[in-house]
Amino acid sequence: MILLQDNHDLSLLIGCFDMEFLSEYLINQIVSGKAILFLGAGASLGTLSQDRRFKGLSGNELRDLICDEFLSGRSKGKNLSYVGAVTKDLAGMIPVHELIKKHTNDLVPTVGHELITKIRWKAIATTNYDELVEKSYKANQNAPQTLKRVVGDSDDIQSILADENSVPLLKLHGCISRINDHNLPLILSSHDYHKFKLNRISLFSTLKELAYSHTIVFCGYSISDENVRDLIFDVSEVTNERPKYVLVDPSLEKQDIMYWASNRFECLPLTFVEFMQKLSEHFTSPSSVLSALIPDKTTTINKFIASHDRPSEKLNQYIERELYHIQADLTSESVEPNKFYRGNSRGFSWLMNDYDVSREIIDSILEDTVFDIQNAETQKSLFFVVKGYAGSGKSVCLKRTAWEIGVTYNKPTFFLSEGAEIRKELIFEASLLIKERMYVFIDDILDFGDKSLDLINEAKKFNYPITFITSGRTNEWNTQGELFEQEVNSSFDLLDLNNNEVGSLLHKLTRYNCLGYLGTLAESERFSYLKSKLNNQLLVALHEATEGKTFEEIIIDEYENIYPLEAKVAYLNVCSLHRFNIGVRAGLLSRIESVNFNQFYKRLMAPLENIVNVTYDFRIGDYVYKSRHQHIANIVFAKTLPTAEEKSQQIIKIIRYLNVSYDTDNHAISQMIKGRVLAEEFTNKSLVNTIFNVAEDAGIHPSVINHQRAVFELHHPGGDLRAALNYIVKAEEDPGTLLKRTLQHTKSNIYRRLALSSNIDGEKRKLRQDALSILNRSLSGTKDSLPYFTKGQILFEEIKERMDFIKDHDIENDDEVLNELTKQMESNLERGLQLFPSDDKLLMLESDYSKFIKDSPRALKALEQSFKKNKDSIYTAVRLARSYYSINRKSDAINLLRNTISNHPINKTLHFEIAKLLIGINEFDNREAILTHLKRSFSTGDTHYEARYSYARHEYLYGDITKSKKEFSELAKIPYPPSILNKVRGEMKDSEGNKITYHGTVSSVHGSFCFIQCIDFSENIYVHYSALTDSSKWSNILPGVKISCFIGFSFRGVAGSTMSIV
Repeated sequence: MILLQDNHDLSLLIGCFDMEFLSEYLINQIVSGKAILFLGAGASLGTLSQDRRFKGLSGNELRDLICDEFLSGRSKGKNLSYVGAVTKDLAGMIPVHELIKKHTNDLVPTVGHELITKIRWKAIATTNYDELVEKSYKANQNAPQTLKRVVGDSDDIQSILADENSVPLLKLHGCISRINDHNLPLILSSHDYHKFKLNRISLFSTLKELAYSHTIVFCGYSISDENVRDLIFDVSEVTNERPKYVLVDPSLEKQDIMYWASNRFECLPLTFVEFMQKLSEHFTSPSSVLSALIPDKTTTINKFIASHDRPSEKLNQYIERELYHIQADLTSESVEPNKFYRGNSRGFSWLMNDYDVSREIIDSILEDTVFDIQNAETQKSLFFVVKGYAGSGKSVCLKRTAWEIGVTYNKPTFFLSEGAEIRKELIFEASLLIKERMYVFIDDILDFGDKSLDLINEAKKFNYPITFITSGRTNEWNTQGELFEQEVNSSFDLLDLNNNEVGSLLHKLTRYNCLGYLGTLAESERFSYLKSKLNNQLLVALHEATEGKTFEEIIIDEYENIYPLEAKVAYLNVCSLHRFNIGVRAGLLSRIESVNFNQFYKRLMAPLENIVNVTYDFRIGDYVYKSRHQHIANIVFAKTLPTAEEKSQQIIKIIRYLNVSYDTDNHAISQMIKGRVLAEEFTNKSLVNTIFNVAEDAGIHPSVINHQRAVFELHHPGGDLRAALNYIVKAEEDPGTLLKRTLQHTKSNIYRRLALSSNIDGEKRKLRQDALSILNRSLSGTKDSLPYFTKGQILFEEIKERMDFIKDHDIENDDEVLNELTKQMESNLERGLQLFPSDDKLLMLESDYSKFIKDSPRALKALEQSFKKNKDSIYTAVRLARSYYSINRKSDAINLLRNTISNHPINKTLHFEIAKLLIGINEFDNREAILTHLKRSFSTGDTHYEARYSYARHEYLYGDITKSKKEFSELAKIPYPPSILNKVRGEMKDSEGNKITYHGTVSSVHGSFCFIQCIDFSENIYVHYSALTDSSKWSNILPGVKISCFIGFSFRGVAGSTMSIV
């Protein structure tokens, strides 16, 4: 016997191989689990039902059965495709499907089907409708793989292929288990295939991808069947690049074998059962041999496990492949210093060789995560994030921090490798075994979406003593990190290198002979030259400083020097996706380049070795290709495709081959067809129309396409708003997985734009009312400010138009309308800003609205007349008071609010509004009245956070500091992201209303923030680096440095702003 191995484990034993059966190459492909089994109708021949009433049918027998049942025995001379189409038209789809199920449902598997389950397969595909394969796997509890059926694109193909212990069963023509699914009917005819192709596009795309790199064993197909021949050639174009295939057909004759051999097939004139029996002779159960060969595994985490417990095999495997244990003996691929300084920070060898510059922020991270006794000893999960722009060195910083914690301080530390999957049950298993605080590092945590958020939430819910230290790009965190922000214990901002770090970097470049162009400069000039370049991204700066060219010149020169042409084209394809931070799967690249993974690696990776990274992605079960950095990919795409036509053709080429069953491909298409982006990039609408058409052919749901078409028309300079509305209506008819809220918001924006472009008053009103109705329904439970903003825009536009067309004879009627519009506007702004207090769009809208009232005498007059007729309108009173205040009628503003409060003595909005105006007039002189109104502007524990903030601030300045600190401690817990909680405002002012400048000294520095001592305050004052007037001088902020600053308050308490070095 011969013992063989697959990629991961000892698995199967193969007997001496028989040249009359299959070649050694094909035997090895099947033994190693790399082959695809493709079953046709012949594989079901010989099967019988338990009562022997039904038998497995060939294609012709199924045709005859349908003819006898529905066509009175006629049309048996026609093919199955024709008969199926005619019968469905005559009798309908359901009766035909029921007939097929009746004759196949009770069939019992043959020995051939049973033998399938004893072999590992890459995939099993079939055009059969029966469940013989499923029954066989269900009966074999010891099968080496778990069968997962895939009938349509909604089934999770990606996760099945990513799991090496699962095998997908691709039911290409449907399954009797789903005959009532109108989206996935059984395919009997060519008409069926084209009509119901939409929900099977990914199914066939997956098979075609696999066909480029895996042997396919075709069993049970009659080679005389023209449809079968078409299917075989459709699955894979015959080239010398693809593997050999196997054709098993008992009717094969000598000339057939010669023909198929010329098409890279090995042919066997056997039945399906004969083939499987012959194949089984080459396999024997390995379990008895393997148990003797494989010793008990030990793992590096055993030293942290106090008891006799041991990690599960799954956890051992996870730590070995994906969740690296950071310890001194960690093995890692070697990275040369010059490649490291060009952006290659893969693996950990560069840490051992000390290529990197020690960043001062790491000390702050260690202080908060390791040395903070209160944090370290508590039995709860902690979540930290390091934020920085793309190319700032986040990954390097994160890995160095992990190395310090795991190696220097010998803490149980783990780093989720690139391409790894978050498997929370295994992370929690490790925590339960280790029984002390462990540290888990996750780079670019937002890329994991809900899985990472679920990990954090569950860890905190069940108090696992795990410290998660993660990273995120600043721009992405600001737009996508809201839900994560609510769980963050502390965040760190990775800033530009300070002078000490620049000096250290220069020393490292010199030490490892990587100065490049810097080496041509005098030593005295090198520091200033490198420092000047560091105004850009760190990645960009290192390239420019060492090569003496602009970054774009370096990247384009690199691209132009790629040879051969095929490698250059492949690199452009990689960059076309990586500009969205998406790697190109090997299966996808195989289809685009018409070459399998092994051939691509042999022929094209050599010229791309230093500019393309290849990693295995466990989330999709495939290798992925990326450029060195997303910024590089953007440059290559933009500069090598200068015209709109070239860009559109490249986008179309990529989309044609994407497989939406994979999250990466689906995300790529969604990025490529964003209507707003396409409206900005392409003037020619026909180019974009082609992109949308190709995306639909690739399997993107029509609702997604129609939605983006609507967005495109909405934002394109030559857009058709009526066409946009029609696209949205189509999307609403069958929204698929699109949220109704998303479609409704786009629809409301279209109504808004149509109203603006209409010259008919009645039409305007109707369109705006329709838009407002939609938005009012969307406000409930919204997680973003868009509904409030869009509603505010519509109300503002209506108010302006109403005021522009006031008529003397109709003024009373318009007053009532304006009063209602004003009330809605004020209510919308108040609620929106309460939920999203720092939202730029809402703040700008409020500012524009206030300016309009101030600058428009007619608007002010209309407000006054409106309030005169309805003095109980709180919203009109508030807006009128603000308007009086803005034109220096401050007494009128205060009196108006006081009079209104007399009628509404417990209204919180009115009390808060008068408090704010009194603060603006003279906070010190009015301190008692302000305190009274602020106390009445909220209730303990309610959501009037701005009022509570103002109260805490006022108590700190003029009342009880203890009460103030208590209120601030509660405010610090509210569900706002840290960016809002930390925003400093409400600075202290003198009697003239000018901000007071305070002087002090820096007491301590912690990465991106510091504390200052000021003689006017008993406590140290927190100051974030962004408060420095010139943030590039943050490196000069050191203990003892004298500073000046304003002092205000955030939701967390007293803090400094606008700081300068004295």
